[in-house]
Amino acid sequence: PEFNGAMAFKKKLEERRQTFRQGK
Repeated sequence: PEFNGAMAFKKKLEERRQTFRQGK
């Protein structure tokens, strides 16, 4: 469960990073 959570967190962070780049 912890590993899956970490993976989801990393994926979410990447998505947020892409959105920030697009916004800028």
